[in-house]
Amino acid sequence: MAALGVPLEQAPDTIVRLFSDAKRLARENEQLKMKLALGGGNARGGEDDDTVSIGDAKLVARRISGLEKSALRGLSDSLRDRLKRGVVVLAAENDGKVQLLVSVTKDLTERVKAGQLVKELAPIVGGGGGGRPDFAEAGGKDPARIDEMLVRARELVTAALG
Repeated sequence: MAALGVPLEQAPDTIVRLFSDAKRLARENEQLKMKLALGGGNARGGEDDDTVSIGDAKLVARRISGLEKSALRGLSDSLRDRLKRGVVVLAAENDGKVQLLVSVTKDLTERVKAGQLVKELAPIVGGGGGGRPDFAEAGGKDPARIDEMLVRARELVTAALG
C-alpha cells in the first residue's frame, strides 16, 4: 500500500475517499467548463461575438469544446433561456466526432424548426439527425467543417427570421 501512503488496514477507507474526491472534482470540472462555455470566454460581460440580433430575436451559433453531451444540452437550455426569444446552435467536437444541438424558443418554432435546421446542417459535417420543432440534435464525422456549418446556420436562421 506504498502507492496510497497508508497502512494496509487503512487502504479501503483511503480508496473510498479518493474515489469520492475524484467524482467530486470531475463534477466541479464539468461545472467550470459549463460556466466558461456559457460566458463564451467573453470578459466584457455583454453579448458575445457569436450572438447576432435578427429583427426582434437573437441567434447564438457557437463552437464548444470540452463538454460532454449532457453538459452541452444544459448549455443549450441555459443559452436559449437567456436569449428569451431566439435560436441556439451549438457544435462540439469530441473524440473526432461532431455533436450538433439546435434549440429554438417556443414562440419561434413556426418560423424556425430545430429538427429541419439540423437536417440541413448535419450533412455539412458528414452526419444526420433530427428532433422536435424546439430542440434537435445530430452527430457528424467531419469536425473540420464545424465553422462552415455555423456560417450556414447563421444564413438559414437569418433567412427564416429576417
